[in-house]
Amino acid sequence: MSKIDKNVKILRESDKILDKIRKETESYQTKQKPNFAAKFKIAKINYENKIKEAENEYNEKLTKLIMDACVSDDYKSTFEFLQLIHKEGNTATKSQVKYNIGKRLFSGFGCKQNISMGLELIKEASDLGNSSATAWITQHKTKHYDIDR
Repeated sequence: MSKIDKNVKILRESDKILDKIRKETESYQTKQKPNFAAKFKIAKINYENKIKEAENEYNEKLTKLIMDACVSDDYKSTFEFLQLIHKEGNTATKSQVKYNIGKRLFSGFGCKQNISMGLELIKEASDLGNSSATAWITQHKTKHYDIDR
């Protein structure tokens, strides 16, 4: 084989290699590139959903604790517990706690009776959307208490 033939053969082989590289490059360029913004958005939504699930679970457990405490015969411990958690949870649980503390203050169950503070907390619970507090206010308006709604 002559030197020219060897060089031609090398050029052909090089051309085949370059052709293969071109095809691989084109194939890579036509493939869909990962969309990192979309992946981030999905990850953020999943994270937010997990947070909401955890908050819902927390509020459900807190509501159950409140309900269990409120049926207890130990009025003093129940009142102390309600005072401890009065700022916890979502609007519904906060209104439930305000309503229960208000009723206890109004009646003096587990604490020193304080009618005006009890009424104030029950009004706040009603303002937060607690229907039991609203019904309580409606019921007690007729019993000579100064309850403005």
